[in-house]
Amino acid sequence: MKIYFTFTGFIEMPKLLDYMEKNYTFWKDSEARGIVNSRDIERDRKEHILRNRRPREKTRKLIAVDEEETKRRRS
Repeated sequence: MKIYFTFTGFIEMPKLLDYMEKNYTFWKDSEARGIVNSRDIERDRKEHILRNRRPREKTRKLIAVDEEETKRRRS
């Protein structure tokens, strides 16, 4: 964060300073989660995708067929 304050002291480029601050915050938060390089980011992204994956179309169709059969049996 020292570099941020150094830059704010002698340049007037708010957009650049905003990017620097966001980048610093991103890496600080990432480091707290154990992510310290781009390989860790990629692994974290893949794990996130796997955790939040939606069922594939074929699986959705099977679920719909199963629900229809369940309704028919209950009727």
